[in-house]
Amino acid sequence: MALTREDVLRAVDEWLWVPEDAERVDTPDGVLVRWPTWFEHPASLMRFHPVGDPAEALAGFCAQARDRGADRLQVWVTLDADPALEGVVRAAGGSPEETLAVLALDLTAARPDLGPAPGLELRRDDHDLATHADYYRLNAEVFGGSMPAEEELRASLARQVPEQWSVIAYEQGRAVGSGGITVAGDVARLWGGCTLEEARGRGVYRAVLDARLRAGADHGCTMALVKGNTATSGPILRRAGFTAYGEERLFQVPLG
Repeated sequence: MALTREDVLRAVDEWLWVPEDAERVDTPDGVLVRWPTWFEHPASLMRFHPVGDPAEALAGFCAQARDRGADRLQVWVTLDADPALEGVVRAAGGSPEETLAVLALDLTAARPDLGPAPGLELRRDDHDLATHADYYRLNAEVFGGSMPAEEELRASLARQVPEQWSVIAYEQGRAVGSGGITVAGDVARLWGGCTLEEARGRGVYRAVLDARLRAGADHGCTMALVKGNTATSGPILRRAGFTAYGEERLFQVPLG
């Protein structure tokens, strides 16, 4: 089955993750999320599709984020957004923070050979508290933020569902990399791929990617969908056979 751009755009449009312990605000102009206190960013405008004046809509979201105690607001200009929104965000003081390539892989075709991963042990994070904690520890070290309290970790583990988990890579007993997967119908959504800096270049990312692709195929998925940083994971994913369908850009708007 050859993937079409329409297939990928539809799958991207259906993908919006907001954890249960975050506050989500839906308006006709977009979706604002106030993240938990341990998260690396206080607030994000995950969807921004203003129906009226874009500058006024953005100012309204900034005010709502500020009212919720945020000192800055992440703003995503997504794949299907009006490109002119970038100028609106920059005019509000937004500075570019990250560019993600939207990439997809046909899972009905032969899977890519990602090579051996000697010396690595792979575990799912949804079976025990220690492995689940390693997922959060890796994310805090690589992406920023802090570790949730043990009570929050236990609550997070209790909320795990069979369709979503992370693969944790261990090297000599130490967690060195991870990556998440969500099985959403026939789409395997891949997210949160990271590797400790000192463990890079040893096949950790590829091993975690391979495990998730196999899991997606085993669950009957026909597409693997991922958003990869154009400077880091994006090139690895392209070499693994993924095709890019466009880019999404993240801006940081100060709220001082």
